[in-house]
Amino acid sequence: MMISCGLASMFYRINEKMREDKGKFMLPDYWQEHRSYYRSICDLISEVDETVSLITIVSIGNNLFFICVQLLNTMGYMETFTQAFYFWFSLIYLIIRTLAVSLYSADINEESKRPIEVLRAIPRESWCLELKRFTEEVQYDVVSLTGKKFFYLTRKLVLSVTGTIITYELVLIQFQQNDDISWTPC
Repeated sequence: MMISCGLASMFYRINEKMREDKGKFMLPDYWQEHRSYYRSICDLISEVDETVSLITIVSIGNNLFFICVQLLNTMGYMETFTQAFYFWFSLIYLIIRTLAVSLYSADINEESKRPIEVLRAIPRESWCLELKRFTEEVQYDVVSLTGKKFFYLTRKLVLSVTGTIITYELVLIQFQQNDDISWTPC
């Protein structure tokens, strides 16, 4: 989470500087400087991703595995209040921790796409080749942490994984209800 916050804040700073100049006439040197800074942040994120991507994939995989195991255990009976409290507390903590890590990591991608708002508001008379390059980089490059390039940590991924886990829980509930019906004695 700390790495993600730091990297996203670098994009936030460049976005704030560009928002101050939104809609103003700027020379091509201004856009070259900002594109260069943007590119250096992207390169830094790429290097950090190379270093932490194995940790990322293990962390995300571990969290999702334990969420699914905990959800599977929701079908069991809790004998004491302490057991039930510990179980639900640990499940909620695990879900919040996983969501926090994922959403903080997805902020990198979100902040990397924000310059497009400013770039689209540029007056026609200040449009230049450097601005076109900058716009294409922001639109088409996927800047985010990855899990060994298997997946990109974006909000879209977080939502799809959340939907999958909810579907998994609903299927478990349905199978649990079917087992209760089919095993009752006559």
